[in-house]
Amino acid sequence: MGVDSYIIFQVPIDVKVPAAFDHLRDSDGNYELCYWQSSYIIRNFILDLVEENYDEALRYYEIPKDKVNRIIKFLSSFNRRNWPISSFYEWSFAKKMLRHQIKRLKRLRHFRGEYRLIFIDSY
Repeated sequence: MGVDSYIIFQVPIDVKVPAAFDHLRDSDGNYELCYWQSSYIIRNFILDLVEENYDEALRYYEIPKDKVNRIIKFLSSFNRRNWPISSFYEWSFAKKMLRHQIKRLKRLRHFRGEYRLIFIDSY
């Protein structure tokens, strides 16, 4: 059993979302930008950023928009030599996965509509 962590992009129903995010939409109308399984180093970094933004009733953390650049910088810092050997993902797969996640988060920086960014931690 592992720890699953997600970054979810939520928008009001009347807000138009760029087509580049369409394939990430789930049945609840949310967009899964990032997913990690048993990536404790990423989980811990994000929790340190957002720990004061925990919503106990909903059991998630809201990510302030001004923290997105720090998450991008952190995800961009990984390479073959410093990727955790204990990670669920091999570096060859993680490299591609991180590239897609960084691209989505960068695209989000240019989105001008109303939205919330949520971190869900299954631990």
